[in-house]
Amino acid sequence: MNEKITPEQLHINFIRLAKIIHPDNNPTDIESTEKFQELQKQYEIAQKFIYTKNQYHTSISITLKEAIHGAERYFTIDDSGCYIMLTIPPGVKNKQTLLYRNLTIKTIQNVNVYIKIYIDIPYNFSIIGDQLILKEWVPFWKMYFGGEYIITGPDRKKILVKIPKKTKNGKMFKVQGAGSLDRIEKKRNPLYIQFFGSII
Repeated sequence: MNEKITPEQLHINFIRLAKIIHPDNNPTDIESTEKFQELQKQYEIAQKFIYTKNQYHTSISITLKEAIHGAERYFTIDDSGCYIMLTIPPGVKNKQTLLYRNLTIKTIQNVNVYIKIYIDIPYNFSIIGDQLILKEWVPFWKMYFGGEYIITGPDRKKILVKIPKKTKNGKMFKVQGAGSLDRIEKKRNPLYIQFFGSII
């Protein structure tokens, strides 16, 4: 039966192991000093988890595509060299903090991990509330004469858009099901595309 380790039990375990691997008790082991230093390091890390009420805070940067579809990421816990893999759910929002409860990290149980999400938003995209807006520069003649135009969506997929004749500079259009993910409705929001004329 696994129980949450207490600070007292952690200290007892440390003392017990320290007596076993201490260099003074292992004069023939050339690696005993290194082993003892590693034990001290792990003990300090474990103490930090326990005395901060088993909470760990970190942040991560993800792509716009990962924000829409979700992702799996490995996290390093401080300098312990301990890796954990966590799932970033689809539809996460920029600067949202996710809470992962009751994780086990090495010998420490019931650890809560808080991860603040930062979405790496490309220069031509902006997010206002749940609306994802793409600013797209197209040749002036395409806006005047109209026609089909292929854009790259937030998840890097190609989207064919029909531009009406004599489209005004800055005109905004809506493409259904191509924007951010609505986590409650479990469907994609519209993508709003704002066209600007370019001479290039």
